Amino acid sequence: MFGPTDVTETGNDLTAQHRAEPLGERITVSGRLLDRAGRPVRGQLAELWRANASGR
Repeated sequence: MFGPTDVTETGNDLTAQHRAEPLGERITVSGRLLDRAGRPVRGQLAELWRANASGR
């Protein structure tokens, strides 16, 4: 997990380094981060990784 000072505005855009649109289907992932007691944890970033259409 990363806090609010660890990620820049565009630091989590994995498509920014390429000129063309990414291959494959775009998805939107949403959810909540909770602590062990089930309370919301604010200001955090959860990184999720998924291969693109080329398997990379």
